[in-house]
Amino acid sequence: MKYGGIFYKISSKLLLHILRNIYFAFVYRHILYGIEIYANTSSIQFKKLITLNNKLLRILPNKSYKFPVKDLYHNFDTLAIPELHIH
Repeated sequence: MKYGGIFYKISSKLLLHILRNIYFAFVYRHILYGIEIYANTSSIQFKKLITLNNKLLRILPNKSYKFPVKDLYHNFDTLAIPELHIH
């Protein structure tokens, strides 16, 4: 998870809309690609992708692990990974 450390370092220095743009530029495109691969394999691999995305979405706005995931996706104007796979 090379982006996790980077996001921790920049999350306190940049505005949220800039962090959102960075997420969509560097992470979201990989997630869309990963959905095609991991969603059609084992559920364990797909779960890892979901967990990683949730972690990255929590790092950017400095939210705790208890912050609701639905609110994270709503704040970033995106769908949850299982919904993206269906879409």
